[in-house]
Amino acid sequence: MDRMKTFTLMGIAAFVFCFGLGMAQVLSEDALVLLEFKKGIHKDPLGHVSSWDEKSVVLNGCPTSWYGVVCSDGFITGIDLSSLNIAGEINLGIFSKLKRLQNLSLFNNSLTGNLSAELGTLGSIQYIDLSDNLFYGSIPGEIGNLQNLQNLSFAGNKFTGIIPDSVGAMSSLLNLDLSRNSLNGQMPTTLSKLQDLVSLNLSLNKLSGGIPAGVEKFLNLKNLDLHQNQLSGQIESSLMLLMSAEYIDLSCNLFSGQLPWKMQIIASLTQSLRYLNLSNNRFTGLLQSDDSIPLFDSLKVLDISSNQLTGELPAFHFVYALEVLRLSNNRFSGFVPFTLLAQDSSVLVELDLSHNNLSGPLGVITSTTLRILNISSNSLSGPLPSKTGTCAVMDLSNNVFTGDLSVLQTWGNSMQVLDLSCNQITGSVPNETSQFLRLTHLNLSHNALVGPLPSILGTYPKLNVLDLSFNHLSGFLLTSLFSSSTLSGLHLASNRFTGTIPLQTMLPVSPASSSAYTPYLQYSRLESLDLSSNQLNGSIPVEIGFLESLRELNLHGNNFLRSIPSEISKLGNLSYLDLSVNHLTGHIPPNLPNSLKELNLSYNNLLGTVPQNLRRFPELSFHPGNVQLIFPHIASPSNGVPNRESNGSHAEGLKPGHKALIIGGCAAGAAILIALALFLHHRRVSNSQDLLENPEYNKQVTRADDNKGSTSSARHFDSYKNADCTEPVSVSLSVDDPIASKKESPVAALKAFSSEPALRWPSDVKLEGVDSAKLIGSALSPPKIKWSSPGSNSHLSSSPRSEDSFTPDHPVILKVRSPDRLAGELYILDQNLVLTAEELSRAPAEVLGRSSHGTSYKATLDNGHLLRVKWLREGLAKCRKDFTREAKKFGNIKHPNIISLRGYYWGPSEHEKLILSDFMSSGSLVSHMYGLYFLVCSRLSTTIDIKHYITG
Repeated sequence: MDRMKTFTLMGIAAFVFCFGLGMAQVLSEDALVLLEFKKGIHKDPLGHVSSWDEKSVVLNGCPTSWYGVVCSDGFITGIDLSSLNIAGEINLGIFSKLKRLQNLSLFNNSLTGNLSAELGTLGSIQYIDLSDNLFYGSIPGEIGNLQNLQNLSFAGNKFTGIIPDSVGAMSSLLNLDLSRNSLNGQMPTTLSKLQDLVSLNLSLNKLSGGIPAGVEKFLNLKNLDLHQNQLSGQIESSLMLLMSAEYIDLSCNLFSGQLPWKMQIIASLTQSLRYLNLSNNRFTGLLQSDDSIPLFDSLKVLDISSNQLTGELPAFHFVYALEVLRLSNNRFSGFVPFTLLAQDSSVLVELDLSHNNLSGPLGVITSTTLRILNISSNSLSGPLPSKTGTCAVMDLSNNVFTGDLSVLQTWGNSMQVLDLSCNQITGSVPNETSQFLRLTHLNLSHNALVGPLPSILGTYPKLNVLDLSFNHLSGFLLTSLFSSSTLSGLHLASNRFTGTIPLQTMLPVSPASSSAYTPYLQYSRLESLDLSSNQLNGSIPVEIGFLESLRELNLHGNNFLRSIPSEISKLGNLSYLDLSVNHLTGHIPPNLPNSLKELNLSYNNLLGTVPQNLRRFPELSFHPGNVQLIFPHIASPSNGVPNRESNGSHAEGLKPGHKALIIGGCAAGAAILIALALFLHHRRVSNSQDLLENPEYNKQVTRADDNKGSTSSARHFDSYKNADCTEPVSVSLSVDDPIASKKESPVAALKAFSSEPALRWPSDVKLEGVDSAKLIGSALSPPKIKWSSPGSNSHLSSSPRSEDSFTPDHPVILKVRSPDRLAGELYILDQNLVLTAEELSRAPAEVLGRSSHGTSYKATLDNGHLLRVKWLREGLAKCRKDFTREAKKFGNIKHPNIISLRGYYWGPSEHEKLILSDFMSSGSLVSHMYGLYFLVCSRLSTTIDIKHYITG
């Protein structure tokens, strides 16, 4: 009997065990939904989703052990798979079967798919975050059925279309984030129904129209971010009355009108607002305040830069909380308020007043909190401040500061970035500034510094970029700069340095093996080296091949001799190489790096054949110059040098008597022409006034036009045909040339043509007129400047010639793309011309010619009027003040034979400078001056007449 009971109990236990095991394997409908979701995942590097299987399901069928799954009462209530780097195309509609789902978080993955209308059936959902994925399509209107939803984020996807009006029906919504998509249309007016909204972020879309009425009534709204859309209209004062707002960003839109800066508005801002950004709009008016009223009690960040605000800056008393103040790119005038720089007057950490019209001296900086100070591109004058407080980053470039650099000895040791470029600073660089132990960037370019390089420059332990270009420095280069363990950018162009490149002195005396070079290798971090336009000589050291990080090398315009070292082939990162205008000889090394994108070896004495791997570059990378260098597949010599063999055999066929007659005849003819020219010149000077009053004379003088020359890029399509080229030309040449037949905006070049290396410091460009070199006058920088060939992003140096007179057989059209909008200012000097920056930006453009001062375009406006747009190259002018003065001066010149300026454009970047004048289709001045039927007397008359009106 006992044995029977035992067997019975064992059977019952086995039955219960098997029954329980079977029950554990029964999957709930919710679990089956997740397994269906799993099928769409094709990448799961962490294996979390892949681990979902039936074996881990508990008794009630809910997969509580699955990663990221939350269950309650046998139902799935939460799914959190954020930041797992999973990828796949999924159907979000399957989640509609999870009737108890409250939380769905899939953010920061690579999931794709569109939004299904079935999502609107998730009646229990409270939190949805699909941000930072690849979802696409439109947002379905059924989303408004989610009455319990409190947080919704679709940010950082590819959603398009409009924001549905039904979004206003989500009455429980607290946070709405649709930023970083491609949504368009207007903000729905139903947004005003979301009275409980705490955060609204619609930034980085393509929304247009104004801010709908009712938003100002959001009593609980703390964060409002609408930046970088296309919103327009005026900002109502009531919007600033959001009593609970802490963060408002309306930047990068098209808002206009007067800023609502009335005292009662400012008083309301003091209650809660911490961050206010209205930058990059079109606001006008004054920034005024009553010093008796506390201003911005709680505001920490105020950014109203890149607008059209005018007047003087307020004193900014009582700004006890403000830490960041950005007022750049406006039209403020007057002095810099001393309270912004004084100790105990404020707690400012960052101050940006750049690109305004501020003038006067800069006072002593005694603030103990200010770390970043940018007052560049103004008209500040006088000596440099004697104290800089605790500033770590200071940019005073592009002003009119004078005096020398001796004041640097009194500055503190907190300086990390210092930019004093484009001023009128004289004297030498002091050698007593050892306190700059934290200095990483030093830019003293475009001044009038003289003397040798001080040895202290090689001792700064953290110096990363040094730019002393465009000065009058002399002497030898410092060995310590080339052995620095931190320096990555060294720019010493356009000075008067002599001697050799001191690389060889850095190596051991007797390097018996490659290991002997190890000390040098570990020190070299140079990525950009520019020694162009100096007086360096000797050979290019072979040790340059050990600068393994080098990306840009510019030795243009020196006196280097001998051959190009083959060690350059070791520079595997080199993308830009300019050795033009030197005295290099021998063959081109056959294995220069394949990483090269820009190359210029012209105006040397190289010989042989261009290596195969370099034939992808245009012929102008090697010619003019290099008479004995052969560029395959070119029918005729590209440098204008006649064939020696044919000329020689022909000359040998002439008898000595014939040679004497020819030489004598040429000499006599030359003497007669010179005498005639002198006689006519004397006669012209004595009767110049009569000729000016003679209407028949004026008919002979042709208006100057910019058809003179065409772009050097035209030579990419045809052989070089200028047989009279005798002066050195160093043009920017790139493998990828944008020349095409499509007409688009000339202003688009402002993006494509900006080309300074990442390690270079910007130097502002300025203006050109009837003749670029004459118009700019004293505002010009030294003649050899850095520039960019259109479309090539070049860093190669410019042509020393004033204009390239080569004319192609066919017109050349520059293919460019218009920027989204112009952030600069367009000034019209002729009231008869009605033109906006937007119209100029979309005007089709045809390249007319390129000179050492910039590129000329023929632009066709919407009304059919033709303009000649001269886009000035970087480095031409010193400051905005000189630019404006010279432009207005030449805009007032009125003469039938001189083209007047119609306007100019001043952009926020150093390369965004345009000169506007009428397009003249009567040919270029050079064609009339040197045509077959233009008499010598007329040439002299025209020359004197032009000189009189330009210099007088």
